[in-house]
Amino acid sequence: MVLIQWYKSISFYNKDQEKVFAYMVDAIQWFHEAFHISENQNHGAFRMTLMHHFWDMWLSIEDQEQLLAANERGAEECIAYAVHQASAAQRFINPATNALEYRCDNQPCSRVQIDIVLRNKTEPLQTLHINTKTTGELYGFAVPKNERFIFKIDEAENNKRVFKGVECGIVSTMQPHIKRLLQIMEIIAPVIGTFSLDTIGQKQSRVISSKKIVNSKRVCTVTELLLRYMDLIQLHNKRWFYRPVEAYYIGYKDMPKK
Repeated sequence: MVLIQWYKSISFYNKDQEKVFAYMVDAIQWFHEAFHISENQNHGAFRMTLMHHFWDMWLSIEDQEQLLAANERGAEECIAYAVHQASAAQRFINPATNALEYRCDNQPCSRVQIDIVLRNKTEPLQTLHINTKTTGELYGFAVPKNERFIFKIDEAENNKRVFKGVECGIVSTMQPHIKRLLQIMEIIAPVIGTFSLDTIGQKQSRVISSKKIVNSKRVCTVTELLLRYMDLIQLHNKRWFYRPVEAYYIGYKDMPKK
């Protein structure tokens, strides 16, 4: 009930947006059920998958700043990758502008503090590269659109020059979504067992007919959560999902058209 009231409020009681969040909740519940019947469970990665999803896809930048300022439990974990120890700079992508913003001690960083961050060319964020050795053959990332973050998918390749990807949620035909989801489950199954396959069925026809999955927003959220989880357990020692600040540093900087 609390979650329902929350997504109603952040949707500003817009019925279409409420429906989108309701589909996302359906997918999160499915992901939760699938995880708890899977083998080789990593509870820490499961927890962080959900925390990162809510942080990136549900909270506004103002919400994030308020939680950090109040030292709310778990908030620091959601931005830990974006904190530079020397300058204590927290970094955010503003979804309204796709601009990289810096915060130091709960206020905008000074130019000097920002320069300290920019000069450190060896920090992990500034050395991210997409290639077949570092990144899974299919990976996800989050970028801004219409003042929120959206989930996109791309394929790893060497000497990658074009960073665009495909927005998952605008593809209405279910066949590509199901094919992609089955591909992901085949990748993850040898490592953690029968995660998800027992829940929605191993045959494509059963997946398509499942009431839980037959909706692009639901299947996209499930796909996003799986890729986030694969990334957090470091499946095959590769990256599978890049959060907004990471995606920005990689090269996904163009604002999608409204």
